[in-house]
Amino acid sequence: MSIETNFDPAFAAALALREKQIQQNYRPLIGIHKWFARRPGTLFRNLLLSEFNGDEALTSAYWRAHELRGVIADPFMGGGTTVFEANRLGLSVIGSDINPMAHWIVRQGLVGIDREAFRSAAESVAASVDESIGNLYRTQCRKCRRLGRPFASHRDAVSELVGDVMESAIEERLAVARITFRKTKRAERVPGFEQAPDFFVPTELAPAAIIEAKITGDDGTARDKVSRVLNLATMRDNRERRGQAAFELIACVDGRGFRVRREDMRKILLATHGKVFTLATLDRLIEHTRLREFLPRTS
Repeated sequence: MSIETNFDPAFAAALALREKQIQQNYRPLIGIHKWFARRPGTLFRNLLLSEFNGDEALTSAYWRAHELRGVIADPFMGGGTTVFEANRLGLSVIGSDINPMAHWIVRQGLVGIDREAFRSAAESVAASVDESIGNLYRTQCRKCRRLGRPFASHRDAVSELVGDVMESAIEERLAVARITFRKTKRAERVPGFEQAPDFFVPTELAPAAIIEAKITGDDGTARDKVSRVLNLATMRDNRERRGQAAFELIACVDGRGFRVRREDMRKILLATHGKVFTLATLDRLIEHTRLREFLPRTS
């Protein structure tokens, strides 16, 4: 009668809800293969603990490591949720299914891994990819000189370069020139703007210049960024028509994604009145825009 007395439906339901919302991240093992109507692993962990872990409350037992004893048999294991959760708790498991794919998925999830063989295979794949397309992803990283290499030992640094190299370069130039600016945060909401631009100079309260920055190798992402620049240009033009102070619109873009969208790049050039810069021309950013008006005055 352990399940009937120990199971906490409210606690289990709250965990299952969160798991289903981010299932692939919460249970990366099940990402080996998509399975139909997969049940929440959190639910089965709660059921197993209710039955095999005595009278300890689930709210505390759930979060601890366990070495339970017993055998769990699942004759219709499907994607293996019951088997995986029982195995995590230390229980012995027996699973079967008429579907050979189900058998393969669960077996591959539970079989021991030869780490040296895996590492060797991963390095081989990384080297092959690097040799084939590594030259397309060059950056100023001093450790590997390439961008996006699988299994790179400094993956965090590479990831940061991918997303922020242009923004960081702009921020450095503005800071060195001692120009007042505000860099917005990811997904930040700024009143009056459908999507917050990357930089306001000097502030969003009275912007004299707005900078949009992006590097992308994907033309779909480039298309979205082009739309953002055009929307900002429309906002600027509407302010001018109303007799309000208009901001100068500056675009800093780079990467293959923009180079293949030539017609869109023409639109950006027209929308910004030619104020478009790349990493190679970023040294002209201040000299050739209104940003020079915000340079500190020398006596």
